[in-house]
Amino acid sequence: EYDYEKFELDDTTMISSTTQDYAADLLMVWSLTDHWSAGGLAGASRSTFVNTDLALTAGPAIEYDLFPYRQSTRRAVTFRYAVEVASFNYELATVEGKTAEVRPRHSLVIAAAVQQPWGRIDGSVEGIQYLDDLAAHRINTFLSFEYRLFRGFNLDLFSQFSRIKDQFFLPAEGLSEEEILLRRRQRETGFQFDVGLGFSYRFGSPFANIVNPRVAVGSEEEGH
Repeated sequence: EYDYEKFELDDTTMISSTTQDYAADLLMVWSLTDHWSAGGLAGASRSTFVNTDLALTAGPAIEYDLFPYRQSTRRAVTFRYAVEVASFNYELATVEGKTAEVRPRHSLVIAAAVQQPWGRIDGSVEGIQYLDDLAAHRINTFLSFEYRLFRGFNLDLFSQFSRIKDQFFLPAEGLSEEEILLRRRQRETGFQFDVGLGFSYRFGSPFANIVNPRVAVGSEEEGH
């Protein structure tokens, strides 16, 4: 994602703003049993918003589903644990005076999904903690509700809440008024809350939209 904005304040004053966010993720999964899976996660990203010139993460993960995976198009309750090594290169020196660092972290995701003829409910709770500083952590919760209005056409509702205690990437220099108003960089905060409403239309079977859900349910992560 690349955004460029230009504002004309008056005849002689112009302000331009550029933000860049790039990300690539890799997931490899081995099916162990009807309930257990193991795999590896890797990712690379760049984001001016969170002061990251390059972030690399990699590590193993294991997952257990209360129900057999063959029932995943109807229901699933999964527990996923992962251990990763995260490497960060920063655009600007951080509040801790660092321009680069490597940090170990682990995460636990509990996710549930129910698919019925009337619609679908998804929810997850994710906890991420850095092992070299146990106080640095993040908790993400997500809940979505999809209601089938008629064949293929759905009403979608979602909410997301994050408890944020891992903003070690914030730049040491304070944000300018321009950066704050244009949302160029993330500000210091303790939480984030989002809600949304929309409509969607799905072609094909409403129940067979997932081919292999192993280690993928509830795997999305916001921010750092």
